[in-house]
Amino acid sequence: MSRKKSSEEIHASETKFVAICDLLKTAMVISVVGFLGYRVIEMMTVALSAKPETLDSFAKCLSEWKVADIIFAIVSIITGGGWYIEHQRNNNLVQSNGDLRHEKESRDVVSTRSGLDKVGRTPKE
Repeated sequence: MSRKKSSEEIHASETKFVAICDLLKTAMVISVVGFLGYRVIEMMTVALSAKPETLDSFAKCLSEWKVADIIFAIVSIITGGGWYIEHQRNNNLVQSNGDLRHEKESRDVVSTRSGLDKVGRTPKE
């Protein structure tokens, strides 16, 4: 029959597991960045030793595929998505702060001076 673990033992094993996962995540990120850096350097050496005709055809392919427009679109989508997520988080924080303030002020007879609604915004006059 196995004995039950105490809460301290569970917390210690959880902390150890999280530390191991963080270490593995860091090792994977470093290895991927290193591999990509190696590949970029390898591609640069090949590109620098290429014939001018090859480089010219590569430049034509880039202009035909409109790589700059694709990169701009990707960066715009990532930036817009980040802004939207930040905006939603700020709204959630304002609402939770308003809920807490409303709850506190509804129980306190003396401190009802903020006049905020339940969402946490100032009512329009």
